[in-house]
Amino acid sequence: MPKKPVPSNHSSVLFWVFAIFITWIPLLNVVMVLYWAFAGDNPTRKNYFRALIVWFLVGIGLWLALTLVGFAPALIDLLDQKLATPSSEPKP
Repeated sequence: MPKKPVPSNHSSVLFWVFAIFITWIPLLNVVMVLYWAFAGDNPTRKNYFRALIVWFLVGIGLWLALTLVGFAPALIDLLDQKLATPSSEPKP
């Protein structure tokens, strides 16, 4: 039986094992994810790593929103204290 031609957007299991391993290495993971997302000719690989970047940005946005919500009561109390205290200017 003749072999079927491999599609141009095919990525082997070995590549995905390598890619997952690379994403565990600090700093190199950022460089390689950006490289795989915006360079190369494999559209499937590019779309996967672009989606990975989008999910990372969504996670950062959620973290910022939850952080602001968590600090909101403390910031409101601080503003109330600053506005409620009389100024320390000398009275004539």
